[in-house]
Amino acid sequence: MNAQERIGVYIAENGIRQSFVAQKSGIDLAVFNRIILGKRAMRADEYEKICIALHKQPNDFMCVS
Repeated sequence: MNAQERIGVYIAENGIRQSFVAQKSGIDLAVFNRIILGKRAMRADEYEKICIALHKQPNDFMCVS
């Protein structure tokens, strides 16, 4: 599971609306939705903004081997 999928699972499991995260991160809702669905790659700056919006550390969604 990649970071985008982990973020999607996290917001679904915690009842967080995509629109809330998109607004807090300053990412257009349609773009955010495509990122979460894996239809668009997530840029590093977007990842940082999403983590800040969710009050999470970037490592929280990374796969650690």
